[in-house]
Amino acid sequence: MLINAFASVVKRHPDYELDIYGKGELETQLKEQIASLGLVETVHIKGSSSRLHEDIQDAEIFVLSSDFEGLSNALLEAMSMGFPVISTNCAGSDEYINDGENGLLIPVNDEIAMANALNRMIENENERERMGAAAKNSVAHLKVDKIMQKWCEVIEAE
Repeated sequence: MLINAFASVVKRHPDYELDIYGKGELETQLKEQIASLGLVETVHIKGSSSRLHEDIQDAEIFVLSSDFEGLSNALLEAMSMGFPVISTNCAGSDEYINDGENGLLIPVNDEIAMANALNRMIENENERERMGAAAKNSVAHLKVDKIMQKWCEVIEAE
């Protein structure tokens, strides 16, 4: 769905590229889809990375395009890095994303909504920066030092 949506986005924004991280059984199928859409130069399957934070630090937008998911660690990490995020409204995402405030939520499997959300983020730098800052603030309570403090409080209360 994300690759199909990006096929229309890149027509309006030819300077943009899509990097997809992770490994899975659909890798060959995704590469074939990328080739069939003529996106070999703009969509890249990156696989796994042991230095993901460094690899993505210059990205402008983070997208979670899952059909179903628990609360996504990748989403929370992207938010903590200050990325504006776009996510399908699968289980968990709506717990941390307030649509239009700290990211954008779109319906699962909605290529048009995904393309519109990507275009909106690309075309509105101020909104993108505002949402990225809001995303970072909205997950600040999940930092290790904050969680450790809460654990200490629980243990000491025993």
